[in-house]
Amino acid sequence: MNAAGMNEPLAVREAPASYVLDAQPVGRASARHVGLKPDLHGIPQGYKQTEVGVIPEDWDAGNLGEYVEKVGSGVTPTGGERVYKKEGRPFLRSQNVGWGNLLLEDVAFIDNVIHETFQSTEIVVDDVFLNITGASIGRSAVADERVAGGNVNQHVCIIRTNKEQLHPCFLNYFLLSKSGQRQIDSFQAGGNRQGLNFGQIRSFQIFVPPLLEQRAIAAALSDVDALLAKLDQLIAKKRDLKQAAMQQLLTGSTRLPGFGGEWESLPLPEVCWFQEGPGVRAHQFKTSGVKLLNGTNISNGKVVLETTTRYISNEEANGAYKHFLVDEGDILMVRQ
Repeated sequence: MNAAGMNEPLAVREAPASYVLDAQPVGRASARHVGLKPDLHGIPQGYKQTEVGVIPEDWDAGNLGEYVEKVGSGVTPTGGERVYKKEGRPFLRSQNVGWGNLLLEDVAFIDNVIHETFQSTEIVVDDVFLNITGASIGRSAVADERVAGGNVNQHVCIIRTNKEQLHPCFLNYFLLSKSGQRQIDSFQAGGNRQGLNFGQIRSFQIFVPPLLEQRAIAAALSDVDALLAKLDQLIAKKRDLKQAAMQQLLTGSTRLPGFGGEWESLPLPEVCWFQEGPGVRAHQFKTSGVKLLNGTNISNGKVVLETTTRYISNEEANGAYKHFLVDEGDILMVRQ
């Protein structure tokens, strides 16, 4: 995608129809769709009912295990970090698997001697990585030449697809989708993301379009990723320019046209007044009244009111806490 293309709308081939399924007993489906007439069961023409939902007639559906050759993970070598090397075979840990990308800034390495004991988990190009434990559970990415020949530890699962049935990049996007993440969440007791086992991974229910369409879908989503990456780079560049301008203007090293003379340096307490907020107890929290701000409401130089829902009563705000009411022009700073 070239720079000019960043200003063009993204064109993606439309599906034959769009629809939303209502909850119905098994074997029945109600579809709200555009352009296609449903059959007697409410299923749009060109679609079919499966155990995992309504899908196009030329798509398959089933458990992930039916479409893969390998599901497994490695182990941490004896000695842990003490045996890691500065170069050698890449050894991927959960922090190296991002949301669709590899994060290799702090990748560890192991030597060939250790690698020989982990041959069953040697990485090949197009392996799909899935984090299966801890706070990063559910993150996934696809192996490339940078990590081929390496290994993973026990927190990262390797899923190796049957490429004649399931494209690795399509699977990666599926795992990151709402459908994939919902299934990952469904296996976590009490809503806490603790761990997945190989049987659960193989049981994931997945839609499988024809291989050519899988490639097209993955390519379209990859184009979106590339566009977002370019936008992130542009935003970072603009942010750096702003920081440089702030440094020059706020220290007087660069003066705006029409201004000159010496600046005066004063201790902060001589030019402003400041105080900490009051301690408010849980029993004082209300669902309406005067907004109670905390550190999460301060983000990137702005006050974000939507991050909290706590209030105190108008009576307390304008009574015992009147001294702490925020006025227009006040500067709010997070201390901890």
